[in-house]
Amino acid sequence: MRCTRLPGKPAGCYTFSAFQGRFTGPLAIPAANRDQRLHDPIQTHRRTLVRALVPQVAIVALAAAIALVAKGGAWSLGVLAGGGAVAAGSWVSARIGLGGGVAPGAVALARILAGMLAKWIVVAGVLVAAVAVAGLPPVAVLLGALAALAAWSVALARR
Repeated sequence: MRCTRLPGKPAGCYTFSAFQGRFTGPLAIPAANRDQRLHDPIQTHRRTLVRALVPQVAIVALAAAIALVAKGGAWSLGVLAGGGAVAAGSWVSARIGLGGGVAPGAVALARILAGMLAKWIVVAGVLVAAVAVAGLPPVAVLLGALAALAAWSVALARR
C-alpha cells in the first residue's frame, strides 16, 4: 500500500482506497461477464422503436374497428391506410437511421436525418395514394395518421 501523508492530516491515504490493490468493488467485472455489461445505445434505441411501434399498430387497429362499426368499410380502410402509412414510415426511419451501426457523429446525424426524410416521403406518398388513387375518405385517412402519431408520441413519452 502506497499512501501520501498530507500536512496536518492524520496518517493514512488521502484518497481513501488509492493504491490498495486490485479493484474489488462494483468496478470488478468477472472476465466471463465483461461483454454482457457493455452499453449499446443503438440497440437500446432499436428496442425503444419496436416498443413504440407495437402500440401504434394496436391503436390504429382499434380505430379501424371503431370506424368499421360507425362509418363502414371505406372509413375503416382509410384509417388503416393513414395509420399504416405512419407505421411504415416509422419503420423505414428506424431502419435507415439506426441501420449502420457505430459511426462518426456527422455520419450518424446524416443517417438520422435521411431516415426522417424517408419517413415523411413514405407517409406523404401513401396518404396521397390512399386519397387520390384508392378514393378513400380523406378525413378517415388523416384520422388514422393522427391516431398513429398520437400513439407513437405516447409510447415514446412513457419511456
